[in-house]
Amino acid sequence: MKELFADTHFHLISQQITMLIFYFLGYVLASFIFSGVFGWALEKITPVRWGLHIKRFKHPVVLLLLLPVLWFLFTRLDLANNYKKVSLALLKSVLYVSVFWILYSASNYLFSGFRIITSKTSSKLDDQLLPVLEKITRFLILSLGFLLILQSFGLNVFSLIAGLGLGGLALALAAKDTASNFFGSLMILLDQPFNIGDWIKTGEIEGTVEDIGLRSTRIRTFYNSVVVVPNSVIAMSTLDNLGERKYRRFRHIIGIEYGTPEANVKGFMSELKQTINDNPKTWNEKNEVSLNLLEDSSMGVLVYVFFSVEDWSEELEEREKLIFKIMELSSKHDAKLAFPTQTVYLAKDSQQ
Repeated sequence: MKELFADTHFHLISQQITMLIFYFLGYVLASFIFSGVFGWALEKITPVRWGLHIKRFKHPVVLLLLLPVLWFLFTRLDLANNYKKVSLALLKSVLYVSVFWILYSASNYLFSGFRIITSKTSSKLDDQLLPVLEKITRFLILSLGFLLILQSFGLNVFSLIAGLGLGGLALALAAKDTASNFFGSLMILLDQPFNIGDWIKTGEIEGTVEDIGLRSTRIRTFYNSVVVVPNSVIAMSTLDNLGERKYRRFRHIIGIEYGTPEANVKGFMSELKQTINDNPKTWNEKNEVSLNLLEDSSMGVLVYVFFSVEDWSEELEEREKLIFKIMELSSKHDAKLAFPTQTVYLAKDSQQ
């Protein structure tokens, strides 16, 4: 190998650094080849359900296992002092990449287990807090690994972090929106004005909450589009959580034709109220049916009902049943439903 590099003239980089790069790239290539063979062999001899786990860990594990081989190759090189520092930095980088790769993959299993546990609890706070903690954990793993890799190449990470404090004011001003969104997300998670899956309305935005992130909340509208709302906006605005309703209100004015006998109107209203109260999906204490208005072209009967239903589809179904029942009782009691009409009276000319 040394003869190969000795007989070759390199004009761009030195012979020693070329050998260093060659060995390093060869190590990476061999690691991925061996990890593929290693993973294939384990998948053949282990149950099928372990296949996904092997795929996640095979590359970093093989990188870690073959690290002594790379160390051996580098020690065999007759490197100058500065190149020895580069080789040591590369070795440390491989070590850090392998370890934090394994930690990142392991975090997936850790939070998968937490999701199973939180799904069995009655509280929804842990279901919303878990994705946020998962994102923070992954960010910390990646950040710490990146900083250690930089430190392995001689960069003083602590001085870098301290130096960032000099520009802290400028950074705070530049990231004030990000910070406000982050604290807005904390307020949402702690105060719990809504949960994932709730139907909410804030400002002109109305829909179902799909995700609560560190910066924003995703709302699926009834047009099937997704609106991304900054958490700081939600935290500072008035919010109507329609998903928390125990009862859903139905209010309507039924127009009855003028001239309908009083007995017919009373019979219609009495049976309609009895029908509503007999429905197990209504709140009897709040149901109202009464003659409420005398309008231009009809007598207005107020129908005020609260349905105890799970979702909007069931609410629509109950409304439809009630409307058909109103039409049936109107025909039964001869209390005809009115529509807007006008009667014009022409006065006779007294001189004719």
